[in-house]
Amino acid sequence: FWTTHYYQCENVRALNLRILSPASPVKAPSTDAIDIDVCKNMLVKGCFMAVNDDAIALKGGKGVDADKAPDNGSNENIIIEDCEYGFSHGCLTCGSESVHNKNIILRRIKVEHGQRLLWLKMRPDTPQNYEYITVEDITGFVSNFIFIKPWTQFFDLEGRTEIPLSYGDHITMRNINMTCDKFFEVQKSDQYKLSNFVFENITLNAKGSPLDESQVEGFLVQRYNFLFNKRAVPAIYFPYQLRKTVKGRRSKVKGQRSKVKGRRSKVESRRSKECDFRSKIEEDKEKVNFVFTFSFLYVNLQLLNYQFIY
Repeated sequence: FWTTHYYQCENVRALNLRILSPASPVKAPSTDAIDIDVCKNMLVKGCFMAVNDDAIALKGGKGVDADKAPDNGSNENIIIEDCEYGFSHGCLTCGSESVHNKNIILRRIKVEHGQRLLWLKMRPDTPQNYEYITVEDITGFVSNFIFIKPWTQFFDLEGRTEIPLSYGDHITMRNINMTCDKFFEVQKSDQYKLSNFVFENITLNAKGSPLDESQVEGFLVQRYNFLFNKRAVPAIYFPYQLRKTVKGRRSKVKGQRSKVKGRRSKVESRRSKECDFRSKIEEDKEKVNFVFTFSFLYVNLQLLNYQFIY
């Protein structure tokens, strides 16, 4: 049960660990490789994890008053890097027994077979806040790229009728080259609010579940190469930024284009004026040449008359 469990720890380094539990032929249930529970300033580096549960699970408490209980708390400033995963249910899992996770980084990871790369378990009976989570420089295979759905195991509102509101905010996934079965397994729910997601520089070959921008308030997707069933995904699935921002940028572009048109019209008017001025100069030159030629002929005729008389 929970192979390695760190509870209320600070300034911890877990280096070069090898954590295994069987997934077949006999499954070892609830064998999370590393559970980080109310910890701060922790580094997990150079580890190999292959378990029949989550590789990294962020805990912290559950229940309608979990954010007020003295034994519960948040996980902050956690880095997991340079690790290799065999089989696991979640490469990085927030919850389900979790209250607040902030400044979490998963980077430079090789995944042989993970069921979910990033898994946000949203408990309806617990106020949760998952924020500033970065997943970057990942390669390998996962069944689900990102997985966010309500988690109702052992659900208990303790007699209350209102479900506490939870949040997933500032989630960044970038520099990732993977193959997966499903890309965007995110379920819309009134129990939580998702905002400010960034997907950047992602190369992905998936079988289904394209992006649904309506699930997240504020989505930035750039430099992507997504293939679904070996077909390129239309860009309509991946708006560059918020619609308001796009409209603002479009209006700015239109304004810049109108300014360019105005400058071009000014340049064209100047060119037309220059052409008119040059044509006048040519006309004046022709007049001068005519007068000069006439004067030259007149002088020569006068000289001939003078010679004839004398």
